Amino acid sequence: MTNNSHSSEVSYIDAPTLHQLLDSDDEIALIDVREAAAFSYGHLWLANPLPYSRLELKIRRFVPRTGTRMVLCDDADGLAEQAAGSLQTMGYASIVILNRGVGGWKEDGYDLVDGNYVIAHSLGYFIEGHMVRR
Repeated sequence: MTNNSHSSEVSYIDAPTLHQLLDSDDEIALIDVREAAAFSYGHLWLANPLPYSRLELKIRRFVPRTGTRMVLCDDADGLAEQAAGSLQTMGYASIVILNRGVGGWKEDGYDLVDGNYVIAHSLGYFIEGHMVRR
């Protein structure tokens, strides 16, 4: 994890470090704070869509334990920093932001996923493809 000059209170994580973290067995909540349309045009594979406009209303359902490590991602437009501030006010303590946002993730050579409910659809296709037809 790296600190960036945007704010002394917010920590940043670069794409390669996040990629390694996502491959580990560590608990992590990956939250995309962009609105639904931006999320559907491209997001990290395991990211959960929780727009900043709904964050305070829904975060406790997504991340009930305030000590859970949380990574926020956005379009590198300052939205994740705003979300981090709100979450810190709510008592969340382990928050980092994806440096350079979703675009930086892609620029570093990692894939983005288009669409909504990708994991649910993938599971459905897997089950359909592996069902024994009688």
